Amino acid sequence: MSTVSPTAPAEQQRRRLARLVARVYRAADAPLRLRMLDCLLRPLSTLSIAAVAAGAFGVFLHGRIAADRVTRFSREQVGELARYAHEVDPDVLRSLAELLTQPSAGVAAFSAAALVAASRRLRGAGSATR
Repeated sequence: MSTVSPTAPAEQQRRRLARLVARVYRAADAPLRLRMLDCLLRPLSTLSIAAVAAGAFGVFLHGRIAADRVTRFSREQVGELARYAHEVDPDVLRSLAELLTQPSAGVAAFSAAALVAASRRLRGAGSATR
């Protein structure tokens, strides 16, 4: 007999959101990737930035980085960053969606809409388990 945690659906939804963010990130050009990372890193403390994804984003602690460096982050690293940033500030995904819907973003609006819808669904699931 397996027991399912009441937070299991919310955790699954967080993983899906993180995968979606990682997919959008991979499809984005370097300048947009840089803006996405800035958005995801904004709510994190210095220690969190140094720790998330085994310190992969620590380069941001040393100031601005070249746009070509953002292509080096793996899908898994970006997904972990998205999950952690969402735990710190659930509104970070809304901010990211707003960024992606700007005309200069160059990403299909449906990706941002999917991110917003999934974020709202997760917020509803999270409040139901509390």
